[in-house]
Amino acid sequence: DVYDELNELSKKTKTPLFYFFLQRSGTEHDRTIDPSSPAFKDVFEKLNRSGVGYGLHPSYQTVLNEQLLKQEFDLIRKNSGAQIQISRQHYLRSNIKTTPKQLIANGVRADFSTGFAAGAGYRAGTFTPFNYYDLENEKVTELLMVPFAVMDGVYFIYSNTGVAEAEKKILEIAEQAKRLNGIFVTVFHERTFDEILYPGFGDLYRKLQAI
Repeated sequence: DVYDELNELSKKTKTPLFYFFLQRSGTEHDRTIDPSSPAFKDVFEKLNRSGVGYGLHPSYQTVLNEQLLKQEFDLIRKNSGAQIQISRQHYLRSNIKTTPKQLIANGVRADFSTGFAAGAGYRAGTFTPFNYYDLENEKVTELLMVPFAVMDGVYFIYSNTGVAEAEKKILEIAEQAKRLNGIFVTVFHERTFDEILYPGFGDLYRKLQAI
């Protein structure tokens, strides 16, 4: 439970912060506490008071099940009492032809799924948020695609990179984005702040807020 600390850090450094919550559990790929748990409601109330942004983390099968996606949006809006207009796909699993349209149909204004799970860099070739272009109907939509540069698991899951080397590589990307007046977005999971599981990576996040 790092919400209080991260909210204060965001306020202190004036760094935008967004949380994304799963609303499905008990499957092979979706593991969280029960969405109806009082613990979730406590967190939502805390975030509502703090003014920090948060959205849905659509579960693994939503890319194939439009009704399931709607159910999850309905659930998080009901449980949180918030409008919820942002999302990030679980496992980054999406279909570029259909998922954005389904998000738009559910009232999403910005999606944070454009990036790599197993490597750093910009999946769309840009660090600038852009509006999704509907190729089928040849029109620019209102859905903002927000690219991220790096995810925490790139280093301690996929490449077994130590925190010192990870810091060096991430800072190189951050400095490049800063020099070119780009937006540097990272993805960190709450487990990353567990010093027993991933020593040093929580501190790495804190350092990034200072650049």
